[in-house]
Amino acid sequence: MKRVISVVLASSLLLCACSDKDGKERNYLGGTGEMFHTEGAASKGVVYDDENIYFNYTEVYRLDKDGELMINCDIATCKHDNEECKAASREGEYFVFGGKLYQCYRETDLDEGEIVGYGYIKDCDTGKVVFDNPVPEDLEESKKLDSSTEIYSISVINDDYMKVEGHRHAYILDKDFNIVCWYGDVGKFQWGNLYENKYYYINDLYQIAYIDVKSGEKGVLEWENKVLFAGADKDNLFYADEYNDFYKYSLKDDSSTKIGENIWFFSVYDGYIYCDQIIDEQKEKIILDYEGNIKYTYTANKYMGTDNLVKVGDKLYNMFLEEGKKGVAMMNIDGTGYKEVYIQ
Repeated sequence: MKRVISVVLASSLLLCACSDKDGKERNYLGGTGEMFHTEGAASKGVVYDDENIYFNYTEVYRLDKDGELMINCDIATCKHDNEECKAASREGEYFVFGGKLYQCYRETDLDEGEIVGYGYIKDCDTGKVVFDNPVPEDLEESKKLDSSTEIYSISVINDDYMKVEGHRHAYILDKDFNIVCWYGDVGKFQWGNLYENKYYYINDLYQIAYIDVKSGEKGVLEWENKVLFAGADKDNLFYADEYNDFYKYSLKDDSSTKIGENIWFFSVYDGYIYCDQIIDEQKEKIILDYEGNIKYTYTANKYMGTDNLVKVGDKLYNMFLEEGKKGVAMMNIDGTGYKEVYIQ
């Protein structure tokens, strides 16, 4: 399979490293300062620096420190469809791993008349491909038939590990993009959580499974019902089962406690759970504490989601495209201070 990667023009490289009129050195995306990955933004392509938050959403958009949202390109005639433009997403997403900025690409090609997907990860500063997601040699033969190198999602676990997930396999990589371990029972949900040396995920049987990143040992948590959605914080896993019952599971002592009902999609941050819940036959967006107590209802915050929230500092963000409107919604972590900004 042939892959053609365009060479970044010398002029754009100069642009990336140039200094602004205020003397500040500009980073790859045009802002200043070190770049970081947003909390909870695994596979969402949202990164930030001293000045801006960058959202990968059809194109790359930047929300600056003054609250203005715009396409991350200042050239009026640009179509944002080539690699030299820093607003061109090319079906990929930016992420920061080990303090460096990378972009993950998802592309397709024709192979003997069939459309085949493949993916790769590129170092933004050098243009070098650092990982091309090979199919595991010891993957089951039946799964190899419809497997490919396509990348469905990436997840930055911490500064030492990240996950690259494809259709039939998922790899845990170290900071040098070496394969640490892999698993083939990938499910429909991209969630995962590393606790001590075990990486937990939802497998294709809707169980919470784990793989030890040191030993490669695999196992599952033996629960009666199927797990449809999960999240984690510190020593706890949170999960909704097939009946929309909601549980907290302690990774320290393996105890499980039911803390809610009629809940499915959710995000977990700093002692709060942001979730959809059916109350009196109406879907509400609520904030729970870790014991299941309702702290705030934010249904009125129209464009704030539940499972698609990302966190920067003390605020949560969600980019939206609804009713012909494209923008970013934000609120404080307690649900207050809701605001919407739109593309300029």
